[in-house]
This record gives sequence, structure tokens and C-alpha cells, in this order.
Amino acid sequence: MPKEIRRLAFSHTEATKALNAYADKKKVKLPQGKVLHARFASQGEETEDTMNFDHGNIFQTYNVEQSKNNVVITFYEDQTLEHKYCNVKADFVSAAMIEYCITNKVMLPKSGAKTIDITEFNICLDITMDIKVEAEEPVLSLEEDDDAEENVL
Repeated sequence: MPKEIRRLAFSHTEATKALNAYADKKKVKLPQGKVLHARFASQGEETEDTMNFDHGNIFQTYNVEQSKNNVVITFYEDQTLEHKYCNVKADFVSAAMIEYCITNKVMLPKSGAKTIDITEFNICLDITMDIKVEAEEPVLSLEEDDDAEENVL
């Protein structure tokens, strides 16, 4: 069965909007500014105390695979020219991206498995789905060939 893979790549501007909107909804304070960079936390960083929320409802509804990783997000504040770092669970980022899609009417197949990925310039939501295909009919079998020959003779 073939798989369909879809990747939604969020720019840093879109990621900033998504994270801030979700943080406001969950009453979480994130650093001021724009997302400048994001990366998965290294081994020592992932043990830091971070926000812990139950994203179960959105994860169950939209078939999101939970992650044990953390994401380190660098925010840049224009007025102070400061870089501020925020260590959040990857699940928080996934939930924020899905909420952003829902709010902005980006079509998301509920049945597709969703995971978060981070590239150099984007936070990505990867969606993987099995594609159902019609059963293929077998090519001619020997039994059919034998019957055809008997009818001809």
C-alpha cells in the first residue's frame, strides 16, 4: 500500500504567530519577539524543567504522534536587540502548529499521522497517510490458459 507524505513548512513569522496564539490560549508566557531559530534540544538540555500541558484532545483528534523531545526556540527582540531562548516540549510546538492550521483553515487530514520536524529555516508538520488502492486483478493464470486451450480444440 503506498503512503502519501505531506509537509507543511511554517516560516519563522508563521511559527511566531502560532506559538504566541497557543501560548496565550494556554496562559503561558513566552519571550517577546520573533522566532529567529528553532532546533531540537541536545541530550543535556532536554532534562530541563519545561511547561507540561495535556495536549491529549488535539493529539487524539488529529492523530499526532507524541514526542519525548524538547525544542529550543530562539526569539529575537527588535527593540532591545536581545536573543532569548525558550525550551519547550515538542508536543507544545506540534499543538501550536495544528491550532494555527485550524484557525487559518489549512486542510489537515485527521487520519494522517503527524510529527514535527525542524529544518534550518522552518518548523515543519509532517503528515503521513496510507493510500488505499483498488485490488489489482491478477494477470492470466495457468488455469485460465488451460481452459481457453480446451475450448479452442
